[in-house]
Amino acid sequence: MAKKFYGKQFAISENITIGLKRFFKKIDPAAREKASIAWGLQLINNTVLGQGGDDSRPPKKTGRLRGSGTVFVGSKKVGDTTFQGKDGTPAQSYTEQNENITTVGFNTPYAAKMHEELQPAGSLQPHADIAASKGKFLENHLKADRKDLLQLYKDIYKKNSGL
Repeated sequence: MAKKFYGKQFAISENITIGLKRFFKKIDPAAREKASIAWGLQLINNTVLGQGGDDSRPPKKTGRLRGSGTVFVGSKKVGDTTFQGKDGTPAQSYTEQNENITTVGFNTPYAAKMHEELQPAGSLQPHADIAASKGKFLENHLKADRKDLLQLYKDIYKKNSGL
């Protein structure tokens, strides 16, 4: 039985505003990929470590959830969070046709439930460190860190595209 990868997708695309359409037609694919990798990895690291603009993080009882985080740019795996839990099993593949999509997520059967409700699937008892953890850990970081993440994207893109 295949596990469901619970991921959030984020795209920096041509339809942000009409004024940016000309810019995106000239975008450097290699610079875009480096920038997408950098901000995806920054988002997942902020999330599992509870750093950045928010202290939300997934609970850690065994480390399986924190160690299952994965970042994909398009369908290419660019990083994971195995450093956070030896029992974590990050997703090894993800199908995304659009190479402009960065997907950040966790690969456990209960990741979505923990994210939404911060309660283990099939249990009424919370994890031991539930008080130190918060639900919506990925969303909270995306909201709290968005300006820094966009600035990181911009800086990496400019550096690698020669702008």
